[in-house]
Order: sequence, then C-alpha cells, then structure tokens
Amino acid sequence: MKPIVLFFILLFPLAAQDLVWNQAHEQTLQKSISNVGSTLSQKTILVGRLGIARTRVAIALNDKGLLLAPIIPGIDKSDSPYILYQPDGSRINLTTIHENKRRAIAILQTPPSHQPPQYASPANLTDHTLLIPTCAPLASLDEKITLTIDHLKVTPKEEARSVQINHNCYLPGSPVLDLSGNLIGITLISRPTYTPVLLIPTLISEIAELRDNLPEVSTPKNLNTPPAPLLDEEEEKESRKKTAQLTTARATHLFSRLPAPLPCVRITHKNSPQTHSLTGTIIRKDGLILTKASELGPDLVVTYDGKTFPAILLSTDEESDLALVSISASNLPTVNWSDSPPTSSSILITPILLDPEEQATETSKLTSSGVFSQSLLPNTPTIQSSSQTTSLGIITEQADNNLTIAAIVPETPASKADLKIGDRIISLDKTTVTKRTDLTSILKSKKVGDQVTLKFSRSDEEKEATFELTSPLIIPPTTGIDITRISAFTPLVPSVRRAPFPTTLVHSTTINAWDCGSPVFDLEGKAVGLNIASVARSRTLALTTTEIKLALERLLKKTRAF
Repeated sequence: MKPIVLFFILLFPLAAQDLVWNQAHEQTLQKSISNVGSTLSQKTILVGRLGIARTRVAIALNDKGLLLAPIIPGIDKSDSPYILYQPDGSRINLTTIHENKRRAIAILQTPPSHQPPQYASPANLTDHTLLIPTCAPLASLDEKITLTIDHLKVTPKEEARSVQINHNCYLPGSPVLDLSGNLIGITLISRPTYTPVLLIPTLISEIAELRDNLPEVSTPKNLNTPPAPLLDEEEEKESRKKTAQLTTARATHLFSRLPAPLPCVRITHKNSPQTHSLTGTIIRKDGLILTKASELGPDLVVTYDGKTFPAILLSTDEESDLALVSISASNLPTVNWSDSPPTSSSILITPILLDPEEQATETSKLTSSGVFSQSLLPNTPTIQSSSQTTSLGIITEQADNNLTIAAIVPETPASKADLKIGDRIISLDKTTVTKRTDLTSILKSKKVGDQVTLKFSRSDEEKEATFELTSPLIIPPTTGIDITRISAFTPLVPSVRRAPFPTTLVHSTTINAWDCGSPVFDLEGKAVGLNIASVARSRTLALTTTEIKLALERLLKKTRAF
C-alpha cells in the first residue's frame, strides 16, 4: 500500500504564529454546526443519475425547486436524467436546466420542497471557518447529509473571484457554506495541498441561469472566530504549500482536548512498510489492545511511547471485525468509554498516529476532526439495493451499435439462465436495446422479482432467456479497494472491509485504512466509538460503545485467560 496525500492536521511542523484557537471558539463552532445542521435537510438534497452508482449533495437555489448540483457524468457520457431519491427507494427524474462542465455543476428542476440558503460575497465573509455538506458515495435510504469543517488559507481580497480552503478531500461542484449557513461558493478540482472555491458572485457572472434565481446577498452575523491571515502576494503563494494557519491553530486546541497520555498504539507487520499498519486502542493497562481484524497480518509488532513490543493475536470477531492483541507491558493508559452516544452534529476527534510522509517510528501528534452524522443500523438497504432499483445480474460491454455480455454475476437468476459471456443483447421485453442507457431506462420501470425476457444472439443464432430481476451489485464493492478512485490528490486509502458491521456511528472525519482501530473522541476526551472502516472521503464508520462491549465479551470467551 503506497502512501498518498493524507487529509490530516499538522500540529507542530507549522507554527500557528499569532493565531490562537481556544475553547470559546470551539464552542461557537459547535453551536454554529448544530444550527446549520438542524436546517440542512431543508436546504440540501441527495441526487444521483440514472444508471450511475453514486450520489452527491445538491443545494436549493430558490423555493420553486431549482437546485445547484455537482455534475455526475452520465453512463457512457449520455444525457441520462438526474435522479431524486425518495425515502422508500423510489426515484423522480429531474429536469436538467443547465450543465456547465467547466465548473462541474448542473442546475436542476425538482418539485418545490426545499428552502434555499442565502449567499455571501467575500466582502461580508466575516468568519473564515467554513462548512462543506458531504454524503456517502452509496447512500442508505435514510442517509443524512453531514458537514465537514474547513478553513480559509488567507483572508480573501474584496475583488477575489475564488478562495482556497485547506483540505483536498472534496469532489468538484460541492457547495461551501459559511458558519451562518449561507452559500459562498462551489469547490473546483482539488490541488495537492488545498481546494479552490469559486465564489458565488463569480459563478453568477458566468452563468446567466443563476442571476435571476438566487436570494439576496446576506449579511451574516460575525461569530468572532479567528480570521485567516492577510498576506501579500508572495506570502499567499507560499501559503498554498503549507497547512493553513487556522487549521493548525484549531488542531493544537483539539489535541489538548484528548486524554494524555493517549491510550493508543501502532500495530505494524514485521518487515513491512509503515503504511501496512493499524492503530490499536488500549483497553487494559497490562497490555490488552483492541483493533480492526481484517487488516492484520502475521508477525505483529506494537509501538508505544518510543518502545517496540512483540505482539500476539489472541482472537478475532467476524461480526464486528475487531481483534484482541496482547503485549507484555504494564501501567499502560486505558481508554475511557463514554456512556452516552454523540449528539446530532457534534464534533468528533480522531488521533492520527502515522504521518505517511514522515514514516516516523514515534507516535505522531496529529489529529483529524469531523462531525457526527447518524447511527447506521446493520443491513440498512442502500439506494442501489432498494426494491425500486433492478439489475439483470449481468455486466455489459458497450460496442459501437450493440451491447454484449461481459460478465455474469454469480448466484443470480441470470447465472442459471442460458447466457454466456460474449452474447449480444438484442432486446429486453421486446424493447430494442443497443446502448447501456436503453437497458437502464427499461430497468427503471421494473421491480426486483419481476420476470423479464432477454433476447440475444450467439453465433448469429437468436435465443431468449426468461428470468427474475435482482438487486444490482453494489459498486464500489464492500471488500477490496477501488484503485480507479485513488489518485495523487485523493486523501484516502480505504479499508479492505467496509461492510457489513453491527450498528455504527457515521462521521465526516477523513482517515486512512491504517488509522482504523483508533478511538474517536468527543470534545470532553471521552471515547464514543472505535473507527472500524475508512469508507470514503470525509466518511468514516465507528463501532458504538455498546457494540464494542458485546464484541469484547465474545473475544474474551475465545482466548485463554489474560
């Protein structure tokens, strides 16, 4: 596993200079997130595109149903409709008013059910801490949009067309809000060390369809959080290469909220790169450690407080994907589990023990923070696996004027029919099929369990097969890493196992696979869960304390007395 750009918060390499973030600022931010989060469902909406296993956050432009959405490329570059997902899994086709591929945004028309936010210009942007609504790439039917916290690198000049925010974990076209919930801009393509945000006044000047559909410019209340530094041109250029001073100042404060010493260790495989490692959570002072099971290998070594210990894998629990590891040690600090789950939109902190750029053997003093979204129940159906979304159980390959069968999904009705790889599809239920969009449009009107007749040709002989429709294969898969989504600018190496789990906490902290097994803390330094899966950009799953205790009982029954 090669280290790539990591979404993290550096605490010490870049001094915060005169910027200080304190507990009062954090309380202000928490209050703001709670206020914005309480109205987020009224201003934002999850949209997808027909035939594409992906969802993105769109934001209301007015109270007449106009949405500003990120572009989701159509299947085979087609103009297939954007989709509004309903809680029961049904879908509504949206009308595309305008697409701007240069800015990666679309203007869509939906039934009027959402209230628009106001928008802010750089001249009245009083707080330089910002909020970005995010969602899971494959949303569950009860998915809640959550917020990611970010900071401006520098104070914008009055004539600014764009600004830079610190992190690079956002897809283009994502809405960016100020602490009052006002829309200030949309993200552009991320750079290695920051993300440009195109400001709304610039967007209005470029796109005529926006000019008559936005509310008045807001005058947000100054919440008195620290401002980004005002730098000259040379200093600003240099700042793009470094962590934002606001990010560093806040991170220094957040690290002070964690228990000291940290009840965490690094678990490494002998003779393997540092990134083939995990974080462990100390649960007993005599060396009992809890971590993620599916990433473990043989010959384990634990690093704590500059010392290394040979480690023994005692037992694993398949249901929770937890493992017990032991070392010969004493008087280790132990985790303090919270008795209460996190509250809605509360800020959570994850300690980061490995900085892949440093590859240090010592524990790093890094943190990553996010916002709690929801508790996800086991086996919650995703949008793609609802009864309203159907699949033939085959994977097709698009040729110039026809579709051929490239693969057949095992253990589906299609796998039991007289179908072979290379068969050319002619029609489905007597409707001619020449493109994948044809197939998707027909399947849209069906339900899981419907009988369909597929007409196909093999060696110039026409045949028919009748079988039931099934739910589609979930993409990306729940196991294995989708390498196509990992790029130099993507601050994420996802976990090998990302489902299924018992009840989990969903939060917007971005971590890498090697950060799993770590406790996730509230602002009081209490552990509210244990990170079990790095799922996507700004989306992590953590086991609840209840599930951890149940798993621990099972683990201890499997191992010798400790």
